[in-house]
Amino acid sequence: SFYKGKDACISCHQDIFELQDSDLHSEISCESCHPPKINSNTDCQINPPIVKGTILFCGQCHEMNLGRLKKSVRQLDIEEHKGEQNCIECHNSHAPWELKE
Repeated sequence: SFYKGKDACISCHQDIFELQDSDLHSEISCESCHPPKINSNTDCQINPPIVKGTILFCGQCHEMNLGRLKKSVRQLDIEEHKGEQNCIECHNSHAPWELKE
């Protein structure tokens, strides 16, 4: 796999960058959540790096953990919050405070 970096993502996805940049996720690299399935010669439009947005995936950062500062990462009781849906079915992953209808 080849990491292209945030600037490469911004070149095609300026609108998503602006939305994410206004959120606490602004410090997170695109490829932290969108693992690259591309190399330096492949365009992500051909082979897009897709995230399933499952509670197990999002829980890697957001599951209750006493070792994390509560101010820096929103923490959830995963068992209490868990439903039948993936997180991104309710939350906009680039601006999670926005709930989808």
